[in-house]
Amino acid sequence: MTVPRSGSQVKYELLEENKRTAVKASHLWSAVLLVILITCSSIIALYLTWQHMVNVSKEQENLDFLMVGPTKSSGGYSWKSRQLGGLYSQAEREMSRDLHWSQPHLVLNMSHHAEPPEYMLVCYYNLPNGGSTVVLKPDLLDPDLCSHINIAFATVGNGTIQPNLPSDLEVYKGVTALKKKNPRLKVMLSVEWFTSTGEFAWIVSSPENRTRFVDEAVKFLEAYEMDGLDLDWEFPNWPTVVTNQTNCFTELLRQLSASFRQR
Repeated sequence: MTVPRSGSQVKYELLEENKRTAVKASHLWSAVLLVILITCSSIIALYLTWQHMVNVSKEQENLDFLMVGPTKSSGGYSWKSRQLGGLYSQAEREMSRDLHWSQPHLVLNMSHHAEPPEYMLVCYYNLPNGGSTVVLKPDLLDPDLCSHINIAFATVGNGTIQPNLPSDLEVYKGVTALKKKNPRLKVMLSVEWFTSTGEFAWIVSSPENRTRFVDEAVKFLEAYEMDGLDLDWEFPNWPTVVTNQTNCFTELLRQLSASFRQR
């Protein structure tokens, strides 16, 4: 048995049904829009992450080139060196131009120019070893790429600097020859040692040994027209603890600095 419904009740039920349908549709569209928003946000985030990774990869490639040399053919070496050298030279020119300023309100008809700041881009040039199949020769280096080139590495023996290979001496000459193309370029020799014992420990152990090393090092650097010395000792007083070795190494650096300043 059905209960008869009034017209107003039927209208009310129809309105409620329409309202429920509208609410469902609203919820559905809200869900769709939320999914679209999340999808778009994810795509944008992925794109930005990808762009960041690409930029980091390019920066790392340039850094790897500076630090350990290129990994392409010899033609690629020269192109990459010229490319990075051009960027460095352009930045240097722009920095120099931007720092030029005038103050006519302070001194009539007189301009003052600030000197470009002293900054360094120090690059390590890895010497080719006997087993190298890919060699970056000195004449492929861009002389305008770096402010300083550290030739890596020499060692020590008999209380003074020694090349790792006899052929390294000719490479030294090839790198220092770049200064003819860029007189502002500084070329230094990196000397490595890996323990707190052995030859370097003996060099720093007494004032006489330190003085002999300094004198011989200066002669060696002058003979090959180098501008300085980079001591890569890893590390004084480690792994074997040697009493006062760190202080002795510091004293060696003081003596080297004093000797260099006299020239």
